[in-house]
Amino acid sequence: MTTVADAAQRKSYFVWLAGHPSEAAALRDVAPDVVSRLWADAWQRGAWDAIRGNTDLGLMLARVVERLDENIHLYRTAEIEREAELGSPLWPTPESDDQESLPF
Repeated sequence: MTTVADAAQRKSYFVWLAGHPSEAAALRDVAPDVVSRLWADAWQRGAWDAIRGNTDLGLMLARVVERLDENIHLYRTAEIEREAELGSPLWPTPESDDQESLPF
């Protein structure tokens, strides 16, 4: 039973051999099962390195998003405080108490 990853592994090996004729010549004396095992191990190590790299990137991005959320919260808090200090046309002031109230 062959998985998609195994098929991709085998294909990439032959593509690599075609692009590296001197290495292919050196590997002709090595048993095919040894070469296959070496290639599979290298492929898996590369895959795990990629997964770790993406995980690290994902964690860094999560920290950036978390920090942006904190900054948005701080900005909104400061904005509300500024509005409270300066007043807002939506908030009634003591001198506007005698004006008619809004219908909603």
